[in-house]
Amino acid sequence: MKKFEEMRIRSDKLSKYGEYTIGIKTLNHIISAINSLYLSRLINVKIYSLIEKNEIKNSIKI
Repeated sequence: MKKFEEMRIRSDKLSKYGEYTIGIKTLNHIISAINSLYLSRLINVKIYSLIEKNEIKNSIKI
Protein backbone atom coordinates (compact mmCIF):
# COMPACT_ATOMS: atom_id res chain seq x y z
CA MET A 1 0.00 0.00 0.00
CA LYS A 2 2.89 2.36 0.76
CA LYS A 3 4.34 1.80 -2.72
CA PHE A 4 1.00 2.76 -4.30
CA GLU A 5 0.83 5.92 -2.18
CA GLU A 6 4.36 6.94 -3.26
CA MET A 7 3.50 6.30 -6.90
CA ARG A 8 0.31 8.36 -6.63
CA ILE A 9 2.13 11.29 -5.03
CA ARG A 10 4.87 11.13 -7.67
CA SER A 11 2.25 11.03 -10.41
CA ASP A 12 0.52 14.10 -8.98
CA LYS A 13 3.83 15.98 -8.82
CA LEU A 14 4.69 15.09 -12.42
CA SER A 15 1.22 16.11 -13.57
CA LYS A 16 1.60 19.51 -11.90
CA TYR A 17 5.10 19.84 -13.40
CA GLY A 18 3.64 19.13 -16.85
CA GLU A 19 0.99 21.81 -16.38
CA TYR A 20 3.62 24.38 -15.40
CA THR A 21 5.82 23.39 -18.33
CA ILE A 22 3.00 23.82 -20.84
CA GLY A 23 2.09 27.18 -19.30
CA ILE A 24 5.66 28.45 -19.44
CA LYS A 25 6.08 27.31 -23.06
CA THR A 26 2.83 29.02 -24.02
CA LEU A 27 3.90 32.23 -22.30
CA ASN A 28 7.27 32.04 -24.08
CA HIS A 29 5.53 31.73 -27.47
CA ILE A 30 3.29 34.71 -26.73
CA ILE A 31 6.25 36.86 -25.67
CA SER A 32 8.23 35.77 -28.74
CA ALA A 33 5.33 36.68 -31.03
CA ILE A 34 5.04 40.13 -29.45
CA ASN A 35 8.81 40.62 -29.76
CA SER A 36 8.77 39.56 -33.42
CA LEU A 37 5.94 41.96 -34.17
CA TYR A 38 7.82 44.76 -32.41
CA LEU A 39 11.05 44.08 -34.32
CA SER A 40 9.26 43.81 -37.67
CA ARG A 41 7.65 47.18 -37.11
CA LEU A 42 11.01 48.71 -36.19
CA ILE A 43 12.55 47.36 -39.39
CA ASN A 44 9.70 48.83 -41.42
CA VAL A 45 10.35 52.22 -39.83
CA LYS A 46 14.11 51.74 -40.44
CA ILE A 47 15.04 52.55 -36.84
CA TYR A 48 16.36 49.09 -36.07
CA SER A 49 18.60 48.77 -39.11
CA LEU A 50 22.08 50.17 -38.53
CA ILE A 51 23.34 48.91 -41.88
CA GLU A 52 21.64 49.75 -45.15
CA LYS A 53 19.94 46.85 -46.89
CA ASN A 54 22.23 47.22 -49.93
CA GLU A 55 25.29 46.74 -47.74
CA ILE A 56 23.79 43.54 -46.33
CA LYS A 57 23.02 42.22 -49.83
CA ASN A 58 26.56 43.02 -50.99
CA SER A 59 28.15 41.30 -48.00
CA ILE A 60 26.06 38.18 -48.59
CA LYS A 61 27.16 37.95 -52.25
CA ILE A 62 30.84 38.00 -51.29
